[in-house]
Amino acid sequence: MDSCCVSNELQTLDPWPQLTTDAVDFQFENNFTTNQRSFQPLPDKEEYLQRLEQKLKRLKNSSQSDTTKRHQIVDQLCEARKSCLEHLVDSDNIVFENEQPITQPSSLSAWINPEQPFKGIGQCLAVEIGKLLVPESTIILMARDTNGLEKTKEMVNKENSDILVEYYSVDFYNSNATMFEKIVEPIDSTKYELFLLIHNAGSVGNLDHLAADMNDPDEWNKYMLLNLYSVTCLTSVFLSKFNSDTAERCIVNITSLLGIEPFKSVGYYCVGKASREMFFRVLALENPTLNILSYSPGPVLTDMYTNISLNSKDEVVREQFTSGQQKQYIVKVEDTCQKLVNILAMRSYKTGGRVDYYDK
Repeated sequence: MDSCCVSNELQTLDPWPQLTTDAVDFQFENNFTTNQRSFQPLPDKEEYLQRLEQKLKRLKNSSQSDTTKRHQIVDQLCEARKSCLEHLVDSDNIVFENEQPITQPSSLSAWINPEQPFKGIGQCLAVEIGKLLVPESTIILMARDTNGLEKTKEMVNKENSDILVEYYSVDFYNSNATMFEKIVEPIDSTKYELFLLIHNAGSVGNLDHLAADMNDPDEWNKYMLLNLYSVTCLTSVFLSKFNSDTAERCIVNITSLLGIEPFKSVGYYCVGKASREMFFRVLALENPTLNILSYSPGPVLTDMYTNISLNSKDEVVREQFTSGQQKQYIVKVEDTCQKLVNILAMRSYKTGGRVDYYDK
């Protein structure tokens, strides 16, 4: 795991210096955002916000004699921090490579098709993105389990009751363009200025087969129907339906380290992730105005991770996934989803590229 150190140079950027016995001016000036529309993210933005969090906690826990002033300055700092985060998320003048600046969308239509909507990355992303949407935005959830979809809808609306959440029970093993077209047909695409599609559905494949055993065409077809064809098919329908020149279209492919590094006994999974990444690289090359990202969330403790750690045919892989050393790299689902939201807000990536949770 990479460690993060604060250098002397960063110390000079400390928004709240160490208190001394000298007289203190308790007036707080919000310097975190500028009055200009142009916005250039600082290279050390994450460290800067982290220091804000630390100072805020210290202020809240400190016991100053003047309680009124202490509460006042904490409130000012909280408000400034909130304004700073909103600026990072909502800034309308961040230029995406090969694109022109876009105007702030009045509403957004987000598609999320979680593998398991009642837990894990899919559900968390729906909730986190839902928090940021303006009134009259729409989220469409697609997965197999209706009960899980209903639970996810309730969680999203609990955080933001001003948006519309719809869901469809979809069998991605038997998906086709006609099925997806029926889902998008009622949507009035002229109401929205931004469309976001997140591909999270997928499976690990047969863990009993090593690469030399993967010789069954039917098993290959079944695996690729879910992990590749449904993705390309839904993407095609998405781009065909939402094709306005005035609306931005963003596609996120949830990928994995195993899409670029081989692991024993998970050949299906490696091939599936690698093929999806290449598809989106080609799509980005052919359509430079699209906003496309392949995001690797890191080793999140999901059912898929547990399945590999328990059932991999290779003993070394099983031990690697369950070792004490590996546990220190486990990523909380909330942390990786927040990292993705921040990456999308800052757009610190090249369209068609990949970003890993542990990338700096």
